[in-house]
Amino acid sequence: MFLADESLNKNPITAIRKSGYEVFSVRERMPSEKDLQITAFSLNPPRIIITEDKDFGELVYHKNIRVIGVILLRYLPHGYYVIENKLLHYLAAHLHESIGKFIVITARLTRIRFLPS
Repeated sequence: MFLADESLNKNPITAIRKSGYEVFSVRERMPSEKDLQITAFSLNPPRIIITEDKDFGELVYHKNIRVIGVILLRYLPHGYYVIENKLLHYLAAHLHESIGKFIVITARLTRIRFLPS
């Protein structure tokens, strides 16, 4: 269901798994893989990319790279647990609405944009 980019801290991966979701971790299984290969890998089987890397916005919106969905986590180091909780609440309430979207979760807000078609 999810593909955790290598930039993603292991704590949210553990928390997402404990919540019952399947997470493929790039850090665990494909370390040092390039972002383009990660986007391609996320298509089959379809997985939403969860990342802390803003480069995925560049790939999706400026280079028109196809993905199923992206959740970008943006936070300051002291706000880590707030973001983890916001992510889990978002997934519980809106997971099925996340396909075809680029979601940015910050400590203050969640922004949702449609992916380019």
